Amino acid sequence: MNMKIGERKLMNHTKLPVTVVRIEDVTEDGDIKVSWPKGRNKPGRWVTVLDPVHLLDITQKPGRPRPEQDNTYDYIPLWSDIPSLYGNEDVPTAEQVVHIKLFAPSMTWYLTEFSEVAPDGYPWLAYGYVRNEADPDCSEWGYVSIDELRDVHCPPFGLPIERDLYWEPKPFGAIRF
Repeated sequence: MNMKIGERKLMNHTKLPVTVVRIEDVTEDGDIKVSWPKGRNKPGRWVTVLDPVHLLDITQKPGRPRPEQDNTYDYIPLWSDIPSLYGNEDVPTAEQVVHIKLFAPSMTWYLTEFSEVAPDGYPWLAYGYVRNEADPDCSEWGYVSIDELRDVHCPPFGLPIERDLYWEPKPFGAIRF
């Protein structure tokens, strides 16, 4: 791949998000120094050195394997891997592992616990953090009925809530909002 300083490429690295980057320098050992903006209303640029194998032409799309037999609307596919309700009571909030991420245009659910039948008999109950994307100050930890989420269709287009198929379980403290 031809690398020219100032040229834009697509960075496809497992530890960094897929991002359009600018080539800043090519080192003697063949590594590429790249940079990209820190974000809206944030001055400066992030800079890192990459092996050229992590750079794609802007016209290429990064390959993402789609999980077989995985369904966006199957909200709790691996429920046996998720701690049961009250299973994380003694775990600090930042260390609780978020196993499932559900989302809609204005809300995101990060689920840490789940039970097919709650101690009070309520079916398909989960516990986690609900982030209100429209007003983050109204976000909170709490219980949510999976059956009720399945029935929700978000206005104005009536979109259903979906599960993030590419979500990797991680501690709540590692999630960046």
